[in-house]
Amino acid sequence: LQLLNQYSDDYNHVYTSLLVLYQLTKNHRYHLGNDRAFLDSIVQQSFPILENLLNNYIPTITSNVKISEMIYLILKIFKFSTFTGISPYFLNDLNNLSKWCSYHFQIIDTKLPVKEFESLELSEKLQHPLTKCKKWCFANLYRLEKRHSNTQLSSIANTLIEHFLPNILQQFFKVISNHSNNESSNPTSSNSSSSSSSNSSPSTSSIENWLSDSSLFYLVSFLNDCIHYDNTWNLSQPH
Repeated sequence: LQLLNQYSDDYNHVYTSLLVLYQLTKNHRYHLGNDRAFLDSIVQQSFPILENLLNNYIPTITSNVKISEMIYLILKIFKFSTFTGISPYFLNDLNNLSKWCSYHFQIIDTKLPVKEFESLELSEKLQHPLTKCKKWCFANLYRLEKRHSNTQLSSIANTLIEHFLPNILQQFFKVISNHSNNESSNPTSSNSSSSSSSNSSPSTSSIENWLSDSSLFYLVSFLNDCIHYDNTWNLSQPH
């Protein structure tokens, strides 16, 4: 944490610190109840620092692969920190959870760099840090619903269902709209045909808004689960 605070402009120090946090949260991700005390303390101390990093990094996520790699680690840290429970850092101030959802939305909405992605094979696209960042944004938001919206298991379930899930759903509808428009105007831009021998070139928009199958899986899984809640079902019906 001292490295993150003191050397936030030094990628090597930040990356090393994030790797340590990644491993710590991964090792403690299954802990519940009182056993979560250490993990909760890590979240309480580190997440304000991670927020500062995201505020600086997200606007430049497409300009530097190192930045997208560090954002990828931060997203995985969030994943492990919320894997089985929600820390008091979020429970005691829901604005913090809203902030992290917003970070996920911003990353999902990021346009992929056309010049870089148009020349990549599908296998290369899937391994690109930006693709991984988007995938884990969808996965984290899906798991937030899947794991923590059960009213019998989670104290935050009602709040998630009433306030957070509708907002996530609306954001996903925007993503679907962009993706559908791309597919209808560019039938060769799907994952399965990206390496086909078609003579037509993908449009700029289809490259910018391309999503991997993994991202689409988590998006569709979230939509499927939202059918079971009255408020999100009402939002889904017009679509």
